[in-house]
Amino acid sequence: MKIAPTIIALLLLALGATAQAQNIEQLKEKAEQGDPEAQNLLGNAYYDGIGVPENYAQAVYWYRKASMQGHAQAQWNIGHSYFLGEGVPEDLGWAYSWFILAKATGGLDEEHTELTDKVLDVLKDLFTHTQIKQAQQIATQLHEEIQANIQANTTTNQP
Repeated sequence: MKIAPTIIALLLLALGATAQAQNIEQLKEKAEQGDPEAQNLLGNAYYDGIGVPENYAQAVYWYRKASMQGHAQAQWNIGHSYFLGEGVPEDLGWAYSWFILAKATGGLDEEHTELTDKVLDVLKDLFTHTQIKQAQQIATQLHEEIQANIQANTTTNQP
């Protein structure tokens, strides 16, 4: 009987969608509580439209929250967003700054590290010395802001 496999498939899809919705709700809860990994993953969910409607601006919002806690992959994701103009206006200077920051923060996987090196090389060829200097200064300012944020959160969370 062909109806039974179809019904089973539909039930499995419904169960999968329900499980995905529960996972997204758990992820949102953790992200709202300040978990940087959850914030980055929620950003990915919005970026890819998995379990939530695709929304690049919302993805960048969550990437920024994670980035400000020193999450290198989220920093890379913001650089990528500026590079492509997804969720933020396209801006190669800001992309360069976020890519530098992500690389300096450490913790990127090998694939993203290699890709970052290639993108930075291409951008260096497009930029003037002054533009590179400005992007480096922005990355330094972002790093200092992130370190101050981490320090403030560490002080606040101590008993």
